[in-house]
Amino acid sequence: MDKLTEVQLKLQKVGCPLCFNTRLELVLRCDLGQDECIYTAKCLHCGNVFEVNTKSETMEELEPALEDKIKKNGCPKCGGHDLQVNFRCDLASQDCFHVLTCQACGHVFVGKG
Repeated sequence: MDKLTEVQLKLQKVGCPLCFNTRLELVLRCDLGQDECIYTAKCLHCGNVFEVNTKSETMEELEPALEDKIKKNGCPKCGGHDLQVNFRCDLASQDCFHVLTCQACGHVFVGKG
């Protein structure tokens, strides 16, 4: 798979940072006099144009390591490490967080990374 196709596939999972729509047009820009070409995306829904960082990882790639780190802290109530982890985002504030449920005692809390 070539780099452009790889970036397009990742971008479809992420979507526009303004409206979250995944209908995006990806353009490779090599005319800016920089050492490397850059990828820019245009949202076909709201028209937002933004640079795409190809060195970033998706949440799917980061999530296993984040869950392991959060589980190491354990339950604040009983100290157990058998935790069910759910990733949540508040649409109004756009804050994202992990909600954990301890399988030993049932305590529900927000995880700290």
